[in-house]
Amino acid sequence: ISILEKYGLIYMNQSIAQICNYAVLLHDMGESERGLSALRRCAKTVKEHNSELSSDYAAIQEAMGSINLACGRLDKAREHL
Repeated sequence: ISILEKYGLIYMNQSIAQICNYAVLLHDMGESERGLSALRRCAKTVKEHNSELSSDYAAIQEAMGSINLACGRLDKAREHL
């Protein structure tokens, strides 16, 4: 994410999909918190520069909800889904 931020690429639609996929991969590798951290950073950036009503923000929320659901954190999953 820091590379995408450095070169101003985080706001591109493809970057959002890459970050979501990266977060799910981290979860699958047993590092759910790192994945959720990346998604939180991305969500904050999208919210600041776009809108929390955008499809990009929705994709991030869906990924966060899915990871939390897979980890058994139902309350957190409900916040995002």
